[in-house]
Amino acid sequence: MKVSNVKTSRVWKVLKVLLVILIVYSILCILWSMFYFLTFFFLYHHYNINPDPWLRQIVNAGLGVFIFGVIMSLIGRFFGPKRMTYFRAIIQAMRQIAKGNFKIEMNELEQFHRRHHHDKHNPFVQLIDSVHYMANELDQIEQLRQEFISKSRMKSSHR
Repeated sequence: MKVSNVKTSRVWKVLKVLLVILIVYSILCILWSMFYFLTFFFLYHHYNINPDPWLRQIVNAGLGVFIFGVIMSLIGRFFGPKRMTYFRAIIQAMRQIAKGNFKIEMNELEQFHRRHHHDKHNPFVQLIDSVHYMANELDQIEQLRQEFISKSRMKSSHR
């Protein structure tokens, strides 16, 4: 059953990647086509300029890539803050661990972790797991240290 889930997960990942590639390619084709007609009608035809087809293609491709970059930059501004929320939660957890609080809570990340816990290659999942592991290990060491100190005090008080 678990092998089937892994294969299904891989298939979905491949399909997602192919879908993203198809979307990016489609957007670029639309932008290039749009700039082909815009430059032809509003630049070359209006000013009666007839550049070499190679130069025309370079101008169209350059404008298409430029606008694509602008669009992707704007999209990144909407999705970037969510990623920063994850980093802030991890940083806050690390600060809590540094202060000696090993019972950390990363509420924002717990939801992410529940959705993606099966994806052990996701860097955020690996980071969340590592922070929890580190906190648990440090908590166990702290408990051993406290036990050692209390036993040492008990021995010294009996003398």
